Amino acid sequence: MLSFEVQRSGPAGPTGSSGLASRQRDALPMLRSARRTLAFGLLAVLASASSQPAKAINIQSFDLRWDLYTSGGPIFGKIVLDLDGLATDLPYVNTTALPPWLIALSIDIPGPGPGTGKFTKADYIGLDWNNDDGTVSFDFTKQLIGQKGWGTTCRAPYLGVCSFELKRDPNGANAMNALYGVVGFDIYTLLDQPQYGRLNSFAPSAVSAVPGPLPIAGLAALLPFSRRLRRRPSGVAASGETLRPR
Repeated sequence: MLSFEVQRSGPAGPTGSSGLASRQRDALPMLRSARRTLAFGLLAVLASASSQPAKAINIQSFDLRWDLYTSGGPIFGKIVLDLDGLATDLPYVNTTALPPWLIALSIDIPGPGPGTGKFTKADYIGLDWNNDDGTVSFDFTKQLIGQKGWGTTCRAPYLGVCSFELKRDPNGANAMNALYGVVGFDIYTLLDQPQYGRLNSFAPSAVSAVPGPLPIAGLAALLPFSRRLRRRPSGVAASGETLRPR
């Protein structure tokens, strides 16, 4: 974009100032036109973006609870999922790769035993999540356990093929200690001694969806900028000043 810098001089002005002033006057209409084009172009782009309906990124956090068959527990965890990616990817059965829609995972097991501590997504390498071979369509705004029998009347290996099993990384830092899925909804954990338990709760926690495109407020915030572009001085130099092209 054409721009100028101000050079201050004495009363008589620099040599050849009359020729320079003439060239400046010739360039002013082009400069004003370029400013108007830029201002209205910005407003048009923002107006187009703001007119589109805002789409939420469908990311949700869920609270997990495993109850032990013997003593101790329960064990609590949290999992964060991209529901848009998950919706078209169930059943997911892969013992060597976690799905891209599993955003985060944490499992806290209190106590002094070797199987206690905090375990995260980094401790796991695979997932077996079977929704009865696709027959269970989840309502992710509600408790998942029990929906169409998932986790209750439908449980692998003897009551259908429903499952939710985390596969720990055999080469990870917590390869010997991390809780992991055995079959169906059952887990194995060391705690202070080897124990088994079952996933009995998979419920949405209070996490808001992430907003999408730029709202109309973004357009309003840039209106003062466009006004400044339209109302800038015309480029006529003040007394004792000249404008030099950069």
